[in-house]
Amino acid sequence: MGGTAVYTHIDDDHLAYGTHIGPLEFHYKFNETSGVVVADAVYNHASTITGTTTWATGQLDNCISSAAGTGYVPVPATSLSLFNSGFSIGCWVKPDDGQPTTAQYFFGVFTTSGDAFYFGVDPTGIIRAVYYIGGVSHMAYTTAAVFANGAAATFTHVGVTVSDNRGITVYIDGAAVATTDTRNSGLNMSAWTETAYPYVLGLNYNGALGFAFYGDLDDLRFYKRPLSAQAMEDMYSGNATLTDTGSLFKTLGVITGVYCENVTTSTGGAITAVTDDTIVATGVTWSPGDTYRTYKTATKSSVISTMATDRSRGWKSDPEELVNGWIAEDVDLDDHGTKKVFGPGQPE
Repeated sequence: MGGTAVYTHIDDDHLAYGTHIGPLEFHYKFNETSGVVVADAVYNHASTITGTTTWATGQLDNCISSAAGTGYVPVPATSLSLFNSGFSIGCWVKPDDGQPTTAQYFFGVFTTSGDAFYFGVDPTGIIRAVYYIGGVSHMAYTTAAVFANGAAATFTHVGVTVSDNRGITVYIDGAAVATTDTRNSGLNMSAWTETAYPYVLGLNYNGALGFAFYGDLDDLRFYKRPLSAQAMEDMYSGNATLTDTGSLFKTLGVITGVYCENVTTSTGGAITAVTDDTIVATGVTWSPGDTYRTYKTATKSSVISTMATDRSRGWKSDPEELVNGWIAEDVDLDDHGTKKVFGPGQPE
């Protein structure tokens, strides 16, 4: 049968083509139940835990937990490749102490001789994000406490976007919140020179763990661009509508009743509504960067559908060349080239 059609749900103002589909740079689900290897759900940023952590019940499935403050996850991607242009981060956190004695950071890197980025909770319960470059500290921190004193009973989704034009924006449970800003403009992110590797559950602080986070952390996503406000909300609550502008879903033959899978979250359901740019499927929600597949029939066990644009190769088919919504991939050699088929033609 035909080739695999693979897509990425991202916010409406961005299109993705080619093999590096979507803006999601790495995604640690922390769904593991044992061991020290943390899988990256996107590409090749799998990591090995250093120090002492445990696996616990998270917001979405399992999560990583650091009660001793000695464990962290080194991200095998240099800060130069991550922080030298606009980016976004989101994760679920449940601090052991919402107002710790000293600051605790969810993610970041700091060296006394280079540039720095760090994002976490201060002793007053506020969320602080700092981008330090060229000897200048750019900062945004929430005007009100996000966490009360003591152990948090539930998870909170925290997020941040950073860009030259928009500065630093902090999001709590999907919504941008008021911040007190220090030089939160005029960022020159292309001047970033630091090459150290960042840590999760604390900072890479001059090559060692610093300002460790005590508590539970789940589903950390890093995007190599500043997401829109809608996309940040989708990361928190999920969007019932899968949007991929320009995909021509309906024109190319995707219909209601067939199965649509969110590969990232391992969920799926029958399509209940479809337009050229959008799909709604029963029981499925979408966060920016989620990958999806459509199938020929109402079950996942069927062959993956080729009824829509194949973004994995970076090209789009011409709807006028379709046969009943299908891409003719080859010619049936037995029919002397007169019959189109939907898979490699083979002589008998």
